Amino acid sequence: MTSDVTAPRLYLRVAMHGLSFSLAMLTAVIGVALSANAQDGSLRERLSKLPDENLADAIVEYVSEKSGNDERRAFDVLNVSPQGVRYIYATWWVDGEVNNGGFHQYFWNHGDWMADVAIAAYEVMGGNEYAAIMREATSIWRGERETMKSFQERGTLEAFSESNKHTRLGPLDERYYDLQGMVYRLQIDFIRNHPEKFDAASIQ
Repeated sequence: MTSDVTAPRLYLRVAMHGLSFSLAMLTAVIGVALSANAQDGSLRERLSKLPDENLADAIVEYVSEKSGNDERRAFDVLNVSPQGVRYIYATWWVDGEVNNGGFHQYFWNHGDWMADVAIAAYEVMGGNEYAAIMREATSIWRGERETMKSFQERGTLEAFSESNKHTRLGPLDERYYDLQGMVYRLQIDFIRNHPEKFDAASIQ
């Protein structure tokens, strides 16, 4: 099992109007909620001062700050970020995209560069059902990637809609939804119980 963001291929989201939220949009929304809590000091200190409901969002904001709201730079930022940041960031994006448009949207927008990190994160957090679903989804996507390439190259909403007819990811969406958002509790407990994972010393 690897806990690092390591990927021989960096697949980032195709710019789609109205298809998904961007890192810049998220920053604007999250920033409003967190600006009053953006204290000087380490990330660990900042997290200790936040209520549970803002913890995961604060970590996404942290990566956004470091990457200058550039999703392409986020890859490099994560590689030099504490282990806990990588885990929360990866699972946060899975949850946001899957709840917004399913696993097909997640992989269409991001490819699989965070997938293995998300699987490792779920396992460490005790979310074995999430890990199993994510592992199966990743395997399906990797098997379908060549089929999807021609649709992605078109870069339109119509191409995305048409590609939905050629994926086997749909049933995994329902399995994810059946877990009823348990990932939020897993993230909160991990952050609260393992503050050392958000120190620079945990960079691996």
